[in-house]
Parts: sequence; structure tokens; C-alpha cells
Amino acid sequence: MDSTDGIDVLPDEIFAVIFKLVADSPITSLETDEPFPLAASRVSRRWRAVTLASPEIWATVRFTRRSCSWKLANAFIERTGSYPLDISVGLEPYTRADLPPPRTPASNILAVIGPHIHRWRKIPLCGSKRYFADLRQFMHD
Repeated sequence: MDSTDGIDVLPDEIFAVIFKLVADSPITSLETDEPFPLAASRVSRRWRAVTLASPEIWATVRFTRRSCSWKLANAFIERTGSYPLDISVGLEPYTRADLPPPRTPASNILAVIGPHIHRWRKIPLCGSKRYFADLRQFMHD
């Protein structure tokens, strides 16, 4: 295929807009393998350059028990620079098949996102209120 065909002709700015739309879509909130920004950054050198130069693509940080974002949250936040953060926390109830719950999952999350509270744009929470006792205390302090 000639390099003037297909998506290769799109400017990087258009790629960044498309990547942001995909990263924010409800479908990517169901991620089980790796978050979209990370997957996109591994497609090609160009896509990697676009994703790394676009802090808005990394600005949605999801915390669920099934997502690998726990391990990647610091990298995501670092790549956003000073861009506002959309943080999503979903701590669904544990089942017997799961590992034992962490003692204070919200405090683990707060250790990562707390220093960036001035950048929080939105932070929807889903889960039992007992998981969020630390967050309530944090917000009142």
C-alpha cells in the first residue's frame, strides 16, 4: 500500500482526537487486558509518539479489581503532565473465588491520586460504602 493511502495520511492531531475518544469510550471501561492508551502506544512508532505527546489520552485512570490500571496508575498520571484527571473507581464486592480483599482499598488508591487532588475533574465511585471510608475521611480533612 502506498504511504499516501489509508490512515497514514491523517495528521497526528486527528490521531490524538481519535485516541482520546476511544480512551474515553464506555467500551474501554470494560478493559480486561491492557488500557487503550498502552495498547495504542505499542502499535507503531508513530502511534507511540502520538500517544506520548498527548496527555489527554492518559487522563482517564480507572481503578477496578480486574483492571491492570492499578499497576499503571502512576505512569498514566505522570504522562498527563498537568492535564485534568478523570478518575474512575469501581470496587465491586468480593466473591469467594477472588483473593482476599485488601484491608483498605480506598487508601491504596488515595496514595496514588491524593497528591493530584487539584487536578481531579471527575471521580465517579462505585462499590460498597465500607470501601470508601478512607475517601470520606480524606475529603473532610
